[in-house]
Parts: sequence; C-alpha cells; structure tokens
Amino acid sequence: MSMVRLGCVLASVVTLAGLVVACSDDDTGTTGSSSGSSGTSSGDNGSSGDNGSSGDNGSSGDTGDKCQLAPGTYTTTYTTKPGGTGPGGGACTDIPSSDIEIKESTGDGGTAEPGEGCTIEADEATCTVTTKCTTTTSGFTTTSETVMTNKDGKVTGTMTSKTVNDADESVISDCSYDFEWAKK
Repeated sequence: MSMVRLGCVLASVVTLAGLVVACSDDDTGTTGSSSGSSGTSSGDNGSSGDNGSSGDNGSSGDTGDKCQLAPGTYTTTYTTKPGGTGPGGGACTDIPSSDIEIKESTGDGGTAEPGEGCTIEADEATCTVTTKCTTTTSGFTTTSETVMTNKDGKVTGTMTSKTVNDADESVISDCSYDFEWAKK
C-alpha cells in the first residue's frame, strides 16, 4: 500500500470535531470519507468495501516498497494528549480503539487524491505521510493535520484538530492525539 493511500485510509477512518476528509481513487471513482462529531471513529466509511483501506484501493504492487504495510488486520489505539480543549470547554474526547483491515492488492489501485480543502505530502525516504485539511461548514472552520509514519511495519503518528467559530473566532475545540497501529 502506498504511503499516500495509507494517509487517505487513516484520514477517512478517523473523524474529529466535524472534520470531513475524502480521498478518491482515479481508477474507479470511489471515495472513502468520514464526517461527524468530536472524538468519534467511523467504521462505516474508509475501512471496508471499495472505500479506504480495502477493496480495490490497495498498494502499488511493488513488494519491495519499504513503506508498504503488510496485509492484515490492525488495531488502532489512540492516546489523547493532555492540555487540549474539547467542545463546550471540557476535556478532549477519547477516541476508542478500532480495527482496520489492509487487504493485499490485486492491481495498482490508482492514485490517491486528497479531498477538497486537503493536501497530502509523502516522504518516501522516511515513510511519512502528512495530511492537512481545512474545511468550513455552517460558520465553523476546522483545521486538522495527521502525520503518520510506517517504520518496519509499525504505523505511528499524531493527529490534531482545531475548530473555530468564524463569527467571533472563538475556539470550539482544539485536540491532539497520538496513535499506533498494531497487527493482530
């Protein structure tokens, strides 16, 4: 699985503070996306079927790719970083652990493209993907960043999400998380 596609998979699996992220597959036109409220994890979008991590959206087929993640089921564990502010001024919501299935590729899977308002930067030398998004919905702007690294088959990273009220620029939520994928 290419690092850019892996970045799209993670971005489409995790939802923070109303964040909307989408990555599409040029070959099939399918899209993996997620949206919702603070601290929730979406299992419906991005982790199964034609969307996100499984189905036809696999790796480039290059088995020698040092950044490629081995097929299988991974448990994603999130740790809420201290000092953030959740909705209503409370603590940031903990994100529950979830499983992600990476299937073996049967083709090149196309090229991952970032959703509207998002950019993806891949550093093949360090196997790191950075996904940055800015979305505005109903008078609220959410900026987010996910940095993930696949080193020796282990995926680790950080996610941040900040939502502000556009009318008065007050901060609605500002949360950060560390995450790790462990193969079952």
